[in-house]
Amino acid sequence: MNFKISYICLLLVTNSQANLNTNNGRKRQLWPNMISKYILIIVSILSAGCSFAPGSYPHVEEFKIHSTDANLVEAVKRFKMDNREYTVPDSIQLVDERKGHWYHVYFYYPAEDQIVYAWIRSTDNDQSTFALVSISQGTKLGNWKNINKDFDDDENVAQITKFEERILNRIKIYLTK
Repeated sequence: MNFKISYICLLLVTNSQANLNTNNGRKRQLWPNMISKYILIIVSILSAGCSFAPGSYPHVEEFKIHSTDANLVEAVKRFKMDNREYTVPDSIQLVDERKGHWYHVYFYYPAEDQIVYAWIRSTDNDQSTFALVSISQGTKLGNWKNINKDFDDDENVAQITKFEERILNRIKIYLTK
C-alpha cells in the first residue's frame, strides 16, 4: 500500500511540473508548485520508507527474558509437555527446531483454532529474546498474519496479551522451577 501512495505522489509531482507553463500561455507562480512538489516528495519518501524495516523479523513483539536460550527452550519443552492443548497437532507438521540464530517454536490455541509462531534467540550470556512473530487462523497453513503489521491496533494488543497470559507468563514459571 505504501508503494501505491509513493506512486500516486510521484504522478502528482510530475503532473504539476508538466502543468507549470500551461496556464493560458502565462507562467504560473513558481512557489506554490515548488512547495507542493516538495511536500509530495517528502510524503512519498516517508511512506515508502515505512515499507522497509531492518532485520529478518522487523515486526515481531519482543520480550526480554533473564535466562539463557538453552534454559528457555527447555522451559518451553516442559510447558508443552504439561500443557498438551498448546501443542500444534501432529497432522500440521510444524516442528520446533533451531535454524541459525533462532529456535523456532509453535503453539496452538484450540478454542480459537489458531497457530502461534514465535522464536527464541540468545542476546548475551544470561539473557534471551522470546519473540511473538505471527498467527495463523486455522490449521491450514498460509493464513499467517504478522504481529505489529497485519492486525489492526485493538486485535494486535489482544493477540499480544493473549500470548503473554497463556504462554509467556506460564513459561516464565518453568524457568524458576
